[in-house]
Amino acid sequence: MATKKITELTAQTTGNLVSANDVLAIVDIANNSTKKITVDKLTTERQLKVTTINNAAGAVLADDTAAITLTSAAHGKIFSCVLDGAAKTVNLPASMTAADVGTQVTIMQDANLVGSGVLTINANTGNTFSVNSFYSGMSGGAGLRIAATRPADANNRIVITGAATNSAWGIGSMAVFTCVAAGEWHFAIRAEAIGNGSDAVAFSTV
Repeated sequence: MATKKITELTAQTTGNLVSANDVLAIVDIANNSTKKITVDKLTTERQLKVTTINNAAGAVLADDTAAITLTSAAHGKIFSCVLDGAAKTVNLPASMTAADVGTQVTIMQDANLVGSGVLTINANTGNTFSVNSFYSGMSGGAGLRIAATRPADANNRIVITGAATNSAWGIGSMAVFTCVAAGEWHFAIRAEAIGNGSDAVAFSTV
């Protein structure tokens, strides 16, 4: 192989990057040597600081039964959800890797989820929800908030069920999903209830 400057090397495209195999050069100052490190190892050892807000807005999540499957292109976008009376499923980007750590998707509720409305959010293929996640909302008692609840280690589905007069998921409710490790979505969900609200957010494994 001919000697080349780093600037003369062929650029690696995103589509061809194999983060578990492809390597970067790294200087080990303590041992006065040059070593290699995989992209996966680098991102696991030191979580990268990334921009989590996109200049482009996410699409409106309509009040219909059409399932929505998001991709990594959804990173940093806020999706306005106008679901009120239909049953809808949103699938987060699938098969997240260490290179995807920092990917963030936000769902902002812009309609009151009523009696017939059900919003299902799946971690999607190869993913589960981080046990460091939390949901905070109303219990159904007057002015009474429930203690934050967390998913079990294998949970990969969230189901939010509406209610006619005391819905847990009213306008202003928000769910923020962040990839925190390979195959792990963290969520921070805060519900703005109608009336006294209800304990209507459930986690499960499917």
